[in-house]
Amino acid sequence: MRLIGIQVATLIAVVLIPGLTGVGHTGHQESNIPGEGIQKVISLDGSWDIAEGQWDTLPSAFPGKVPVPGLVKLAEPEFSGVGLPVPERDCFYYRKVFSLVREDPAHAILKINLVKYGAKIYLNGHKVAENWINFSPTTVNLTPYLKPAGEENELVIAVGAHIESLQDVVATGGEVEKIRYIPGIYDSVQLHLFEDIYFDSVQVAPVFEEGQITLQMTVRHVGSRTTYPARLLLIDDAEGSVVMNHGLDPVTFESQQELVTYEQIPAKGLKEWTPEHPHLYKAVIKLGPYRHVERFGWRGFRLDPAHTNRALLNGNPYFFRGTNIALFRFFEDPVCRDQPWNETWVRGLFRTFKTLGMNSARTCISVFPEFWYDIADEEGFALFAEYPIWYALKEGVSQADFDKERQDPQRKYGIYPEGLTREKLSTEYARWMQHLMNHPSIVAWDAQNETWSKETGAAIEMVRGLDYSNRPWDNGWSPPQRSTDIREAHQYFGRFRAGSEAENARGVEAARPFRLSDLKDKDKVPGTLYSPFQYAYKLERNDYRDQPCILNEYGYFWLNRDGSPTTLTKPYYDAVLGENASAEERRQHYAYILQGLTEFWRSARTCFGVLHVFGLAHSLPPDGATCDNFIDVNALKLDPHFAKAMKSAFAPVGLCIEQWEDHFSPGEMVQVPVTVTNDLGEPVERTVSVRIEQNGKVLLEQTETVRVNPWQQGLVIPRLVLPEKAGSYSLVARFLDEGQKHVFSRRSISIY
Repeated sequence: MRLIGIQVATLIAVVLIPGLTGVGHTGHQESNIPGEGIQKVISLDGSWDIAEGQWDTLPSAFPGKVPVPGLVKLAEPEFSGVGLPVPERDCFYYRKVFSLVREDPAHAILKINLVKYGAKIYLNGHKVAENWINFSPTTVNLTPYLKPAGEENELVIAVGAHIESLQDVVATGGEVEKIRYIPGIYDSVQLHLFEDIYFDSVQVAPVFEEGQITLQMTVRHVGSRTTYPARLLLIDDAEGSVVMNHGLDPVTFESQQELVTYEQIPAKGLKEWTPEHPHLYKAVIKLGPYRHVERFGWRGFRLDPAHTNRALLNGNPYFFRGTNIALFRFFEDPVCRDQPWNETWVRGLFRTFKTLGMNSARTCISVFPEFWYDIADEEGFALFAEYPIWYALKEGVSQADFDKERQDPQRKYGIYPEGLTREKLSTEYARWMQHLMNHPSIVAWDAQNETWSKETGAAIEMVRGLDYSNRPWDNGWSPPQRSTDIREAHQYFGRFRAGSEAENARGVEAARPFRLSDLKDKDKVPGTLYSPFQYAYKLERNDYRDQPCILNEYGYFWLNRDGSPTTLTKPYYDAVLGENASAEERRQHYAYILQGLTEFWRSARTCFGVLHVFGLAHSLPPDGATCDNFIDVNALKLDPHFAKAMKSAFAPVGLCIEQWEDHFSPGEMVQVPVTVTNDLGEPVERTVSVRIEQNGKVLLEQTETVRVNPWQQGLVIPRLVLPEKAGSYSLVARFLDEGQKHVFSRRSISIY
């Protein structure tokens, strides 16, 4: 086993206090294994005491209770104004009392998985540490401050009450479309007890193309000089059988040493992880009398820069159909209570998306509690992990009146923090990556959303090498750093402003609300808004249109869960359906438009992924800008019109009527091209029916059988003679094969 050296780990060290300190996903340090030493993990999850107050003034009483993990808004009794700035309140103080027994190991590390906004940690009245980075774990050495076994220890964690608790040297999760910033310890808290060995971080990285596993460990040793034998076991997570038993080089620790080790191990015959077959393994690292367990998947993911739409999962082409999960937006939703910490609900959320044919999501401006990623691993749901950065406003780049923006109670949090340099960002990215590195569901890192900055790209290059599986990166609206990285596109055709239909400046055609017939003139390669970045930094224009592209936002037709328009979409729906339209009418229209757009982008085949926005977000009428498609979040019940439309649009073998015209003459003969898109790695044969319908009655039908090769597309082009009678009709293409009849494509047409 190759030893790298103690200095490597300091790149990701965070809480600078004497003694042990560090970050990272610590996996499962199992306890009381016969003959394997003593290690113990104590969960501190559950009910904590809570009080509000000012920084550095510990409260004399804790009148409330709050769940951990969870949010402050779940406290009983409730605090007023949670998520809004309250001048009389700087922070919330969480308190937990615990005691150890005589048999417990002597050393203790506190691990707080996720907390916002900032944390100061006290044990038995001593200030132990503080940490202002919000989106990765905080680990702290508690050993010097512990009371003897049997005596009570008082742990107090002060949590910033609002985003304004943070300085401009860290990523805050601020954005222009959120209203409330809800604080809390929103992932688990654990006490890790050990005698002389602590696994600070372990990376089990599949290097699929080379047929090997890279094992990298950062291990802290607090005893005297010793040498331990080392071994790696791979255990099939489903079957429990040992599939590899590999001896590693012995590891020699000097007294009181932190050691980083690195070894490459051949891997043969492992079952691949895919969304369709999410096979998992446990990697058991034995180090002398200790052992550490990490779960991982045998999975490789690459982009082919020779093709804008070519992603390779385990060496084969793969197309992503999915959504966006904006968990931090959901946090501010009034219906958000304990669902994000209910394993049954979270698993049901992923399964609901999979019933629609989805296989992936972007973790939109959010970092999830870690068990979400565990469930994604198990359920087979690929994730594009996005760091919570959306600073749409940057002085010198975006066209904005910054004096006005700084006074806006909402938009001011979307201004790029000038102190957030590439050096600061690289520390945050490194901690975040280390925390999530072993999850096979994470196929790519996403540095930011719709932000123009030189700092994010530079930070990417500073940390890229930490991931030995070499996942690609997405840099939002700042340029991709390498040809093998992702170009992210947000193509919205539906933007509409009241009154714009009356404008006709300089002879430009008057604007009007979007309809599907507009797609006949649209570019099938989605664009990315790089121009402000290039103009600000005096760079040559480059659209990166040849870069592998994912379309992870499109639509712009959001409705609140009650069927009312959002602040962004009210002008559109009022213009198209009228101010008095019913919720049912708006939902039907939304489903029709979104299905057509999804079919358009899938059939274009210019992107390796098409991700709808949003699968989960907030619903905040009358003030919210966006929303998801649930009508009952607790029951995970989707709008049925949306569910029917998207189950068809995202079917692995999909249909798209490429006839976008919507007005025809009586008796006109028309060609109706229908594209069949096969996302599967096997050939398919389908019988396609193309019909003219009116009020559900079939007036004319033609059928044709088409065979489509793996990952390819087929085309049928029937000719239909339209009815002589003027009126409203539908062109409908549908599969007639058993089990595929839910897949259809529909275009509303008018005959004059």
